[in-house]
Amino acid sequence: VYELVALGRQPYTNWVGNLSETDLKFIDNAFEQTNTKHLINAKYYELSDGQLQKVLIARALAQNTGIIILDEPTAHLDIHHTIETFALLKKLAKDFYDTNRAQFSSISQLKASHILVKTEDEANKVLARLDKGDKFENIAKAVSIDKLSAVNGGDLGFFSKGDMLPEFEKAVAGLKKGEISGPVKTQYGYHIIKMTGIKEGPVIEFDKVKEIIMQKLSGDKQKEAFEKYMSELRKTHKVEINKAALSKNSQTAPQPAPQLPAEQPVPSKETPKK
Repeated sequence: VYELVALGRQPYTNWVGNLSETDLKFIDNAFEQTNTKHLINAKYYELSDGQLQKVLIARALAQNTGIIILDEPTAHLDIHHTIETFALLKKLAKDFYDTNRAQFSSISQLKASHILVKTEDEANKVLARLDKGDKFENIAKAVSIDKLSAVNGGDLGFFSKGDMLPEFEKAVAGLKKGEISGPVKTQYGYHIIKMTGIKEGPVIEFDKVKEIIMQKLSGDKQKEAFEKYMSELRKTHKVEINKAALSKNSQTAPQPAPQLPAEQPVPSKETPKK
């Protein structure tokens, strides 16, 4: 069983399959998460269906991949092992929830400071001064044309969604606390923005998001991995879209379904009873 779970580390081992300390740690964690440590020295062909399913889940966890797809994890299991497997999957989802609680809380307000100037060239000069070590607050007081916030070092205080211009809010939302943006253009000029605080709302209860978590662990990461793959593919291959072919296909009328011979009975549309 240990060797079966250790196969999950195969993408990371060298050609002779030597396991590093990191590999051993992931393997041990996989046994711990699936509560299968007592099966480490067992033969896989001696396991029950339920035990084998847990071991295979452990192998998937050992790989520590961004995508885990479990294809009908309770297929062919009796009711006892089906309940056990679902309990395990719920536990894994809860572990993810506890480790990533911030993802399940709503952001109620953001706090930012800004330096507003008239031109992009002036904004770039502000960035150059920041790169040299000048303090954000001092530059805001000296050059910002938003005099109301300039006296406070550019501080805008906390604001909710919809309080600021869309371009401004989007830029702030893309920053981490303490980060400074590049020039952001709005109808008022060019802003250099510093994210200074976040007020988070209450965390959503686990029971309300547990189904979404399992989708997040698979669907969202599949999409992310696919987009990353396509991005890498475009770097090494020329990708072209044949618009003429797409247009031709969209204009082609669907062909009628073939007719049954007259002497054969027409199949009933009713669903066969089991």
